Amino acid sequence: MTYAQTPQRIFRFCMLYYMLSTSWSCTGQPVTSALDGVLPYTGYSLFGANFGFYPYTDQQLADLAAGNPALGIDGVGSLTVRPLLPEYFLDYWGYDIRIDAFKHYKELGMNDVVAFIGYAAPHHRDLTLTCGSDTTEIFANLYEPIWDNGQNGTPVNDNNYAALYVYRMATLYGPYIKFWEVWNEPDFDLSGNGWKYPGMPGNWWDNMPQPCEYARKAPITHYNRLLRIVYEVVKSIDPTDYVCT
Repeated sequence: MTYAQTPQRIFRFCMLYYMLSTSWSCTGQPVTSALDGVLPYTGYSLFGANFGFYPYTDQQLADLAAGNPALGIDGVGSLTVRPLLPEYFLDYWGYDIRIDAFKHYKELGMNDVVAFIGYAAPHHRDLTLTCGSDTTEIFANLYEPIWDNGQNGTPVNDNNYAALYVYRMATLYGPYIKFWEVWNEPDFDLSGNGWKYPGMPGNWWDNMPQPCEYARKAPITHYNRLLRIVYEVVKSIDPTDYVCT
């Protein structure tokens, strides 16, 4: 069995297909889904940089990764980057806090940037305890309608915290991002059941992962719903972008 064929990975893709296959808006009209067509990606597989925590700015790290001829920096050959844009960070510092960095990535020739997103601000988290006393970083109000009638100056329903976060973020950072990765390792297995073969007790081929079995500590359907929200909102801003697990 190859790495790509492990139950966890197949579960991700099956879950994504199911989530994108059918959906209806609050107005009763069908919403565009992956069944209506998936735009082929014609770009290249690029060498990317996944920045850590260093005593440098994002721009300086990008210079070291991609190279900056104006500063005489050769770089190490990175052609793209994979930054994090969590809600708890943008909510605290302001949504435009990383715009200069993303502009710098583009100036250096970094293309088709991947951003991984999610991680609700503390006051937007679902406080329902589904795994003992462990809390989750999943958004509250996920099942509120995604769209409203333009109330509060946005096309999304402001009571759906995830939808508002994605709309505000994608509106600002959309010109610099091609791939929107919903969470990092959302199915990180804490139980060992994610690696079991079909027929084995608790395996994820035949059983729905339980909240305490994986890192999100919430019903797996909450992640399905988050994918749906991100897909609709991102595609409404730029239909050529991609939403990824």
